[in-house]
Amino acid sequence: MPTFRMSSTLTLLGVLLAAAACDGDAAPAPAPDPSASYLAEVRTALDRTRNSPFSWGAAGDVPGNFAGQAPDIHGEIRTSGFYDPGTRNFYRNLSIEGAYAKTWKGSAQTVIGNDFYLSDQPPQGEYGPASHIDLDRVPPDTILYSIDRDDPTGIDRFTAAVRTVMDKAGHQYRGTFDPGPDPAGHFLPLGAPVVGGTGVFTLITGDAGEVETIDVMVRPGDGSRLRLKTLFTFHGRQFPIKPPPAADEADPGLLRKDGEQ
Repeated sequence: MPTFRMSSTLTLLGVLLAAAACDGDAAPAPAPDPSASYLAEVRTALDRTRNSPFSWGAAGDVPGNFAGQAPDIHGEIRTSGFYDPGTRNFYRNLSIEGAYAKTWKGSAQTVIGNDFYLSDQPPQGEYGPASHIDLDRVPPDTILYSIDRDDPTGIDRFTAAVRTVMDKAGHQYRGTFDPGPDPAGHFLPLGAPVVGGTGVFTLITGDAGEVETIDVMVRPGDGSRLRLKTLFTFHGRQFPIKPPPAADEADPGLLRKDGEQ
């Protein structure tokens, strides 16, 4: 009987040692992929920014045809302004300049409710007289229909287009964006959207989790690559958005559909 017990004990010990050896040879469990967590952090930062008033300044490339030159020769856009998501009112000024043709377009734009005010600005000098347009009268396929009253800065569309976040270093994130099947959707530069497409971005957040800068490289679909950067400031601060002191009714031609006479 003692011999049987000794044999059983040795057999059990051998099984346990073999199992331990197998466990030692097993590959370690892969580390969890942090990209999903990074993506959630980026979207949270964008939500925090777009849900409260903010100011911005942006600059970068635009296709050449925006600046009166060949499409493959980039122009430059500069814009700044502020936006109140509670009222959806905004003010922005923007300029588009051709690098070689020396063309220049400048304007100030204000939206208060359904009222849109546009003032042109020459390369040097004060803004000209303002024109007023009731946005409820603007039909599709007109030059002004691209003003998205629900998302005039493009930040909602950019947030929806963010697809992946590959890595994070401190407050800096790198990722990709793709707006999906709507290649005509414009959401860049953030603040004064005039182009859209797929691309990559670098986003930096502040200590409170709000977005400080977004630097993008976008491919608008014509083979070009455009670099655009937006700086966000004064998070949560409301600025008075007022109409110009005087404004004339805009040329009715702006309300005609493309191709209409």
